[in-house]
Amino acid sequence: MKASGVDSLEAARQHEVLMGASGKSGQNYVIPTLLNTVLGTKFRVVSGYPGIAAINLAMERGEVRGHAVSWPVIAGTKKEWIEKGLITSLVTVAMEREPELPDVPALAELVTSEDDRVLIRLLTAPAALGRAWIAFGDIPKDRLAALRDAFAATMADPALRADAVVRGLVIRPVSWQAQQELAQQILSTPNAVVARLKGILGLE
Repeated sequence: MKASGVDSLEAARQHEVLMGASGKSGQNYVIPTLLNTVLGTKFRVVSGYPGIAAINLAMERGEVRGHAVSWPVIAGTKKEWIEKGLITSLVTVAMEREPELPDVPALAELVTSEDDRVLIRLLTAPAALGRAWIAFGDIPKDRLAALRDAFAATMADPALRADAVVRGLVIRPVSWQAQQELAQQILSTPNAVVARLKGILGLE
């Protein structure tokens, strides 16, 4: 929230900022904790909130000052915050910038060591993967192809997209080819990188 007085990463390096979170498994805990390590910010995570709506309410009350959440979620659920200029987005935790926030740096731009870049790639891959549909078992190739084609056609359907605009929802489908590549990327992460992330999050 702009009311916190922290409107840049440099300010977040100088001043402690209370950040709302649910628990250690959520991105609203993982991200500020990691940013403290790789960027030197001073986020202090307050855990125990039952979900994003509760954290948003805590931000409005001044109990906490921010949280880590995807931009489409904020754009879709707290549009009034954006319209009234109540919030500042400090960094997009991704390899590339958020299209709707072209002036906000991506985390991959801000780290300098290759070890940090590999760590960021692991952290951001699941978000880029999205909520994937997973098919198990020995599925005939033609049936699998039909499922993939049907999903792609649905995501491109003009009526679906128009309805999403009305509801304030963002649709950015990821092709199955890109999903497979991202999944393989996650699975091939070196053990040392996984161990480092666990150490940062206190999960060892």
